Amino acid sequence: MLDDAPCLRLDLATGATIEKVPAARRIVESGDPATRLYVTREATRLDKNGSLRSLPHRKLFLDAAFGPDALCLTSGESEVRCFELSGAERWTISAGPASNYIRLWYDPKSAAFIGVRKDFEDRWYRKLVRLDIRSGEPDHILTFRALDEDASPFTDLLVSTDREAFRLSDGRKLSTLLEKRR
Repeated sequence: MLDDAPCLRLDLATGATIEKVPAARRIVESGDPATRLYVTREATRLDKNGSLRSLPHRKLFLDAAFGPDALCLTSGESEVRCFELSGAERWTISAGPASNYIRLWYDPKSAAFIGVRKDFEDRWYRKLVRLDIRSGEPDHILTFRALDEDASPFTDLLVSTDREAFRLSDGRKLSTLLEKRR
């Protein structure tokens, strides 16, 4: 999260400034260096090969993930939206009453987006959900206890603040991480 700070995109080889973004809240990179998402206070823009496409903007941006041919976004409006990389909307789903998808990843193993859905009435438990890349149809994978989590689709691993590790693609529990002994 950049909190409306100005930022520069630099060439790794030379250090030269490629681009200035005056008030970025978030920049999400895709696997393709020519494709990224810019979120500012006023706009959400998809940059594909230097061509900026405006997407319908939501004030409370939470997370985004790129798939091979799509971009999935979640915001504070309890919805998940998926767009073609051309900027055309593919689908929108509701998270349901008193809940929201707070984290998103693309899982290459299942060729689907994976989201963490938080139900606000039960702050301790979260749901790992697979979202079909074509339709957004949700498929519940796992309910787990955590205040926060992080994942890597490259390693197929989700780790919770409750010290548990799960396989991101199918929710299988891999281990409970032990506390360091003193």
